[in-house]
Amino acid sequence: MPVNPANEQTDDDLLLLLSNGESAKVEFKSNFSTDKVRKAVHEAICAFSNNLDGSSGPGVVFIGVDDNGKPVDDFRVDDQLLTQLAGVKSDGLITPPPTIQVKRLVLSGNNQIAAVVIWPSDSPPVRYDGRICVRFEPRRGYATEQDERILNERRRYRNYPFDLQPVRSATLDDLDLDFFERDYLPSLVARDVLEANGRTLNQKLLSAKFLTTEDYSYPTILSILISGKVPSDLIAGSYTLFLRIEGFELTDPISDELEIHGRIDNQIRTLEDKVRVHNRRQVDFANRITEEISEDYPFVALQQLI
Repeated sequence: MPVNPANEQTDDDLLLLLSNGESAKVEFKSNFSTDKVRKAVHEAICAFSNNLDGSSGPGVVFIGVDDNGKPVDDFRVDDQLLTQLAGVKSDGLITPPPTIQVKRLVLSGNNQIAAVVIWPSDSPPVRYDGRICVRFEPRRGYATEQDERILNERRRYRNYPFDLQPVRSATLDDLDLDFFERDYLPSLVARDVLEANGRTLNQKLLSAKFLTTEDYSYPTILSILISGKVPSDLIAGSYTLFLRIEGFELTDPISDELEIHGRIDNQIRTLEDKVRVHNRRQVDFANRITEEISEDYPFVALQQLI
């Protein structure tokens, strides 16, 4: 969700929130320098993104203040801290990425604090490290099964991105459900959370955004790409075509080609194997104590392109 400039929090808005103390919309942290505090900030951002109580307006995490909202002596908000806080959006620990605004505030006495403003997500539930964090007034915690159901039902269907749109020609029979439960879900949700809950398969699929909320029978595009048995039967163009061309023009002779179908993880692995075969390696023994192996292209770079 893009930030609407009209809804951005001004310095006066933030100072007013700061003066009112910790609440359902405000959390205080004295620093951002330890793993424990960084985890707490991530959890707070995740909880504000989920906005379980459905209240309007963003939540704010203030960095550089004590539990009473008083600025910490000699705390400075430099560019490195602002970059670290802004990086929470893209470090991959919170999914889907939160919509945040990071600001430096200068208080009386030249004290500095940082404010992380978090807007409610249009596509909850939001997870941090595989867990759904929610807020109960001034406290944080992990979502119960009922909390998760509320968040699932709150998704704004018309605002869904492309990958969460329903595939109305598909059914659950088109999904590899064994792969979903065995491999994909444990990579998305912490194992202790999976072991502790008794959710049905439909609830698990819904939580992973593999089903639409208005009708559990419609898999999403995401589910077809990740666990579909034959995605290209349901989504046009959802396969990979490998070509090795002897030249620089598409009209030049083709020396090798392969059409790759199946789940997207299998497509990636097959394509990597194919590229590896064509990425010639040279071994140099001359005037060396040990052999030196080089490739036409660094394979890590090719993986990034893929």
